[in-house]
Amino acid sequence: MSTISFIGSGNVATRLATAFKHAGHQILDIYSQTFTNAKTLAEAVGANPVDDIAELNPNADFLFLCVNDDKLYGVPTEVPFGRYMVVHTAGSAPLSLLNIFRNNAGVFYPLQTLSKYKDVQWKKVPVCIEANSKGTQNELFELARSIKTRPLYMDSEQRLALHTAAVVANNLSNYLYQIAFDITKKYGVAFNLLFPLMEETLLKLETLEPKKAQTGPAHRRDFYTIQKHLDLLHDMPEAHDVYQFITNKILIQNSTESHEIIKP
Repeated sequence: MSTISFIGSGNVATRLATAFKHAGHQILDIYSQTFTNAKTLAEAVGANPVDDIAELNPNADFLFLCVNDDKLYGVPTEVPFGRYMVVHTAGSAPLSLLNIFRNNAGVFYPLQTLSKYKDVQWKKVPVCIEANSKGTQNELFELARSIKTRPLYMDSEQRLALHTAAVVANNLSNYLYQIAFDITKKYGVAFNLLFPLMEETLLKLETLEPKKAQTGPAHRRDFYTIQKHLDLLHDMPEAHDVYQFITNKILIQNSTESHEIIKP
């Protein structure tokens, strides 16, 4: 059993603290600038809520920094030195951010979209681990295995590349899902009718490169259908422009043309 404290009380901190608690670890302190948030999570995992970083128990085994990536760059200098291993959970931040902690620092980046209010199937989640010593790395691997997740070593540059790809695959695609939702809503069609199609596309990608799994009117160079879709979207400017832009990219991908084919 390890003792673990958290700086942060948002989605990542909530899901990790809950998972570690269920795995038999003891959660010591939860720090948040908003004390009520710290208190809410602390009560859920049997920890002590803290609103002053200086009050963190220095004898914890691990101190997890679960804050927004942009805020993370200012946090390490505020953390009091203790015997704990300092760990950040960011995909885009390098391990070197924690150099002031010498050989007692690491990265524990779960590649999953996390929410306070939704349980996680950790056995399906890869966790990218990096540390500034072999011993620290081994400890983080063991901690990851304790919650039945899939740990793997990944250096800071690789992790940044994976994080970038994850944003494209998940966040940007979710933006497209919202456009699809808006279209179905406007025309009185159930959005969930698209779910089997979306699921099948993901299943294809288990065996095919995305480019080879591409289908649809742009892939077929079906300009008649493309124009009908654009006409349908004429009073939905955002959807129209996104459809046109990505359609052009698919057309170019499948041709020797070096310019846009569908014009405004």
